[in-house]
Amino acid sequence: MILALYGVADIIGNLVLAKRVPNPLDGLFKRLLLVLAGSLAAITLLGNEMWLLPLAVAAVGCCHATTGWLMGIDVLRRAGSSAQLVGAVNFTAINLGIMLGAMARGFLIDHIDLRYIDLLGGSFVLLGWIVRTRLQPLPRIS
Repeated sequence: MILALYGVADIIGNLVLAKRVPNPLDGLFKRLLLVLAGSLAAITLLGNEMWLLPLAVAAVGCCHATTGWLMGIDVLRRAGSSAQLVGAVNFTAINLGIMLGAMARGFLIDHIDLRYIDLLGGSFVLLGWIVRTRLQPLPRIS
């Protein structure tokens, strides 16, 4: 049921964002990354609280969907005339991140403990937030 909740929250996040993409993206993007990192950390820290786990999983699903969309839109807006090349590099970077995350999770499971996986994921998202805060905002698109 928890995984179904994640999927439903992911769909809801996509549908809500599809209705209106904010301009500029920066404020919403940074808030979503913080909520995603906090929700992942909450799964690790509060996973034994059965009433909180569904809320945290739903927040992760919804934020996952919307941050993915916003990242793709932002990358293409920044790309200008090189949108195809930059889009391909962005997709490659996402897959590289998935690979590195899987390796880090495997190391964590083998050497520390399985229960800290979401804390590791939240740390990676927090690193993404730090990078995002360093980017120059795009000018408002009219």
